[in-house]
Amino acid sequence: MSETINDFRNFLNPNRKIITFSPQKSLEEVLTILDAQLKCNEVIYSLVSDCNLDFCGVENEFKQVMFILINNAIDAIKLKIQENIIKKGEISIKLSCLDDKGILEISDNGGGIDDKIIESIFDPYVTTKSQSHSHGMGIGLYIAKNIIESRMKGSLSVENIQAGSCFRIYLALK
Repeated sequence: MSETINDFRNFLNPNRKIITFSPQKSLEEVLTILDAQLKCNEVIYSLVSDCNLDFCGVENEFKQVMFILINNAIDAIKLKIQENIIKKGEISIKLSCLDDKGILEISDNGGGIDDKIIESIFDPYVTTKSQSHSHGMGIGLYIAKNIIESRMKGSLSVENIQAGSCFRIYLALK
């Protein structure tokens, strides 16, 4: 429990120092914070790394992006479970390298994003959450894209896959 509290305290630290950090370690810390929520909503996850990589940036901002993306996946999965469309949720997180880029993919089986809004989900105040199920403000993905693209000089995109959606981040390797 004390490790979770320390992880959460570090997550909220306003330190904006640019450092070299391990995205795998950062993801593990975010998953520790979200562990109870994942279990409560019957979501299993996997974290796989195909290479040893480091990113350069503000680690807590990177963690905030991971928190937003994983939390959104949990919300989508929770809705599909409530609607009896799926029995269990699955989130797959994969780190890989391609030339001088690190690639992070977060995929889920939460049903995907409506084709009518998928092109605009990174715009402010566009939400994927229906008014009857959630009070999404449509700011999380906007913040996530700004952190990745403006602060870390990478790219963030999304596509629908067979069972859900896949968010893909490209960042320069240290």
